[in-house]
Amino acid sequence: MPINPEILTEWESLEKICGVPDIMSDRTTVLFILESPHIEEVRAKIPAVGRSGREMTKVLFNGRIHEPMGEYLSVHNGHVGLCNVSSLPLQEKAYHRLCKHEHAGLTNALAAVRNNWNKRGNFTPILQQVEDVMFAKFMQKIVHCSSAQVLIPCGKFAQYYTRKASNVFKGKEVVWDIPHPSHSWWDIKREHVLGKVSKYFNHSSLDVVRLLEQFKADNTLQVDK
Repeated sequence: MPINPEILTEWESLEKICGVPDIMSDRTTVLFILESPHIEEVRAKIPAVGRSGREMTKVLFNGRIHEPMGEYLSVHNGHVGLCNVSSLPLQEKAYHRLCKHEHAGLTNALAAVRNNWNKRGNFTPILQQVEDVMFAKFMQKIVHCSSAQVLIPCGKFAQYYTRKASNVFKGKEVVWDIPHPSHSWWDIKREHVLGKVSKYFNHSSLDVVRLLEQFKADNTLQVDK
């Protein structure tokens, strides 16, 4: 997969301003994979500190933790990690005006990749080159986080690129069919989410095994509207 050096250089330049680093270390054994940072994440330079991050802790901690997932993990960074497929936002409104003006071609292309990732046959050459850089950087993350033995891609976008990168994480376990936590999908599918991830958090600060048992036993535990 040849990488366009000019796009790579511009990507890394924009990354210094609007990129959001991942939460990973050599202790990470379980890695959540999301799509891309948004406005709150760009401000904080921490992934999953907006509504999606709050949805994650709301479900995994049953409302006992009020910080968004990224904020919680940035302080209590044990064996759970968090990364995005793209460290750059894929939605133009996440960029401030100066970035959009100076890097209009790249930010427009990133938005187009997000909107058309499942129609890749329609990619223009420039979109293909931007996607190639994004994907190469994502694969580097997976390779770098060699300690992660369980990958949990959340949402169709993250699942698509995780499947595409499967040749670089042979031997790791992947938990499929977890929705993206946006739009309350984790809350709506609470039992499904907890049932899928529970065994990876036994004996950890994320006590979702107990939460799953509570959910099944307690009919009063309702989805918030």
